[in-house]
Amino acid sequence: MVRTAPPFWDRVERGDGCWEWTAARDRHDAGVVWWDGKTRRAAAVAFLLTHGRWAERRITLSCGNPACCRPEHLIEATAQPAAVDPTAVSVPAERRPSPPKPRRGYGVGSMREVRPGVWELRAPTGPQTPFRSKPREVSRTVRGTRAEAQADLVALRAQARSGGPLRVGATLNDLFDAYLAWCAVAGRGPSPRSVAKSYEPKIRLHLRPHLGRHRLTALADGRAINELYQAMLGPDWAGRPITPTMIFEVHRILSAVLRWAVEHDWIAANDDPRRNIATPHP
Repeated sequence: MVRTAPPFWDRVERGDGCWEWTAARDRHDAGVVWWDGKTRRAAAVAFLLTHGRWAERRITLSCGNPACCRPEHLIEATAQPAAVDPTAVSVPAERRPSPPKPRRGYGVGSMREVRPGVWELRAPTGPQTPFRSKPREVSRTVRGTRAEAQADLVALRAQARSGGPLRVGATLNDLFDAYLAWCAVAGRGPSPRSVAKSYEPKIRLHLRPHLGRHRLTALADGRAINELYQAMLGPDWAGRPITPTMIFEVHRILSAVLRWAVEHDWIAANDDPRRNIATPHP
């Protein structure tokens, strides 16, 4: 069982395979860390935190990845020369010397799971310049699965490049709130009478309960919206049958909200769900 040591393990990106060291590395791409007054290999410190002792012999990485710190991949060699530092890490012969790690290009961004279901996303807002070796970055913390976090990272990169408002992780409920607040200002959107009598009730009764918690990035394929329209044709929708004309009205309102979202940078044009929605004709 791995002992907790937040300053160390927070710099390890845990996954299904290798646990990559995300901080400093040496010329062989092995992780290095300042520990107990000395620069040591990250794999050796991982061995210490796992077993409660320094390795007496050289550590071999069964995966061949010099940046790996996963305890299951750390193997203590059966023999070693006496003069070798036990905190050093050896790499299988076929993998040494390791090729230099390619430099991450501008615009890639990064994501890491800070705790289960919570992800820290980073994306650069501009390229490197002769006066700045590292591009400026924006960061956001989102909740969800790895796939949802990856979709949010794509949205964060696109919005960071365009300089638009950063609303990564926003749900359809967030969008409804913003749209209705925008309509409340005189001269914007539909008339206050239309909002009160048509928009707000249909959003509250038919859209919020079934789509409100969906992330905007998860609606791009239109599947959840098409499934909603099919479900509305059932006999017991909202406690009473609903006519095709009413479904079309709900679709018209949702389309207006999505169009506003694209115009105000809540949704990228390429992710507009309207392209994939089957219009429910009355």
